[in-house]
Amino acid sequence: EVLPGEDPPPGLHRWTLGHARLRLLPPRPAASYQVTLIMGTPFPSPLTSTEVEVTASGASARRIRLDRELRPYVFPASLAPGQPLEVAIQAPTWSRLGEPAAQGVRVDRMTVKPLP
Repeated sequence: EVLPGEDPPPGLHRWTLGHARLRLLPPRPAASYQVTLIMGTPFPSPLTSTEVEVTASGASARRIRLDRELRPYVFPASLAPGQPLEVAIQAPTWSRLGEPAAQGVRVDRMTVKPLP
């Protein structure tokens, strides 16, 4: 049941499933990048807090604790020039009446910045 005032905010965002893979080809070639993911578990997710595993190209997997607030999470990645940057997200899933089944966490944006 959706209560008054609890409509999801408008705008671009996606909910992962239990496993999601984000890929992009950075516009400026570099050996290392700073990756920023803006993500969280806002309404309509029933999860007030959860842990996800994020793995970026050329980096070890890391566990990140998310809550209802959409926040930026920053981590390094490295890849060969001309190769796409890949970020994998493993997340617990949830289901709620009136929503698509087996959703994970909300990802609003991914940005990459070349590192010197």
